[in-house]
Amino acid sequence: MHIEFSFSRSAEYFYKQLTAGAKQRIKPLAYASVALVLAGVIIAVCTEAAPLGVIAGLDLLLLAVLLFWIARRRFHAAVTVSETWTIPRRYLITDGGLESSTDHTSMKWDWQVVHLVTVESNAYLFWQDGGPMFDVPREPLTPEQEAQLRAFLEARGFLPSS
Repeated sequence: MHIEFSFSRSAEYFYKQLTAGAKQRIKPLAYASVALVLAGVIIAVCTEAAPLGVIAGLDLLLLAVLLFWIARRRFHAAVTVSETWTIPRRYLITDGGLESSTDHTSMKWDWQVVHLVTVESNAYLFWQDGGPMFDVPREPLTPEQEAQLRAFLEARGFLPSS
């Protein structure tokens, strides 16, 4: 097998790839924010609008807003990539493994290190055990290349037979 192409991944491509992980990382802050809103309302209501109860409730609501703002900033930081990530990249997929390179970087994986392959709407994701991920965008693949890659991955047991 020999599939070779060049492609510039867009910021939107990375946004799609990174969104699920970013949501997982901010979940604790989001849940804490909701809990603080509920606690603030309950305290304000249960103290029958006593001044200290209202102040405590408002303090919790302000803290909830702050946590929400922090969560939003962390999400944005997690899904925003440097412009260097979007420069043209050369891909080579062979019987020997996967390669990806730019004028400044390169990465090569032998098939022995690949333990899992997942297929997303915009990419094939190749995973190592507990380690990094290698993505191959689907957009630049011709229908013939996609069929060839899928057949190769099925033959190696990475994907179920279609």
